[in-house]
This record gives sequence, C-alpha cells and structure tokens, in this order.
Amino acid sequence: MGASQSSNSGHYENKLCYYPHFERRPVKDQDYKIVEQRHLGKILDGEFSDLFEDEDVEYIWIYCTSLRTKVVAKIGAIALMIAAVPATILSFFPVANLIAIPVAASTAVVAGVSGGTIPFLNHQFVMIKTKKWLYVLSKGGSRCKCFRGTHSLKQHLLDTQKQYAGASGLKTDPTPHVWKEDKGKGRLFELFQWMKKENAIDKKYNWAGENCKHFAQPIFNLFARVERV
Repeated sequence: MGASQSSNSGHYENKLCYYPHFERRPVKDQDYKIVEQRHLGKILDGEFSDLFEDEDVEYIWIYCTSLRTKVVAKIGAIALMIAAVPATILSFFPVANLIAIPVAASTAVVAGVSGGTIPFLNHQFVMIKTKKWLYVLSKGGSRCKCFRGTHSLKQHLLDTQKQYAGASGLKTDPTPHVWKEDKGKGRLFELFQWMKKENAIDKKYNWAGENCKHFAQPIFNLFARVERV
C-alpha cells in the first residue's frame, strides 16, 4: 500500500485514496493512503489492521448533490434546445399531448441558461456507519475516495463532497441530501470483497457507464437491509 501522501501531491489514476484519520481541516491538507486493486487481498487477510477494521455495518445512506455549474447549465440548455425545436414544430398539429412539450422544454432551457440545476445530473456517494466509524465513499474522475472519521465528524465528512470535481471538473450544489437510507447488514470487509470481485478500483471512470452512481449504488445494495436502488 502506498505511503502516506499529501492529497495535493499528485494525480493517481485508478486508485483508492483512503483518508483513515479524517480531521476538521481542508481535505487538501490531509494525508491519505494509496490503495490499489492488488492491495485488497492483503486488507482482507488483516495485514493492515491498523487502518481497516472489520466491524458490523449499522446504517447506510446514499447522498445526492445536484450539479449546478455554468458548464452543466450549458450542456442541459443545448440538449433541451435541440428537443424543443421539433417539439415546437409538432405543436402546430392538433395533437393535444404535444402542446406541453415545447412549453416544458423552453422552461428547462431558460432554467439551464440562467445557471439552475439540471435534475437528471447529480453526484452520488455513500456513507456507512459502524459502531466506531463513519465512512464516506465516492468515485469521480480517475480515482475513488474513502474518508473515515468519528461519528462527531458526520457533517465534516459530508462537506468533503461539496466541492466534488468529476471527470469534467463539474462542481456540486453545496447541500448534499439523503436519497436512500436503511439499517445496515453484514460486515465492512464485504466492501473490499466486492471491490476485489468487481475490479472496482481499476475500472476507468466513464460518465455514461462507469460513474459515481455505478460505484455508490451497488455498495448501498450490498449493505442495506431492505431498500434497493
């Protein structure tokens, strides 16, 4: 496993940046460990017991933050404008259910251009609670991240996702909100078993087929007692 690093010391593709001792200070000033796919077996064998504890999972959440930068607004506006043109032409025909299409599309375009959120674009991440720790796990750009802190640091852990930057440097709305939650089941090391089986760390980020949701949602389903996404 990689030695402790400063989080602004370099760019690590297809790695898990693990912050085992999260504190109340900027993320860029905190040390972390570099976990590669090949390290997962060693973690499961207990070789890094000072960094990873196999506790029962008591609770799990998926949090969601809306993307709301000018870049996202422009993307949404262009896409919706393309849809609005044929919808507007079709609206001249006497088909009642087409009348709402250009109206809705035009409204969305105005919202996009003005810098509002685009509802279907968001960043998702998962929070796991054990008896001793809270973990926040996310995927964005070329790397996965995992933050571990005490229960008293819950808000500070959530704040790590406020300025999330994905593959295109898109940032998020400042207020993460709960999308799904449930009582937990299983033990934490099942997370590393899943990562090993799915080759999760080595999977290259792709905004359409391998993004933050494809990382967070299977983890939620793994540990949620009843809820599924």
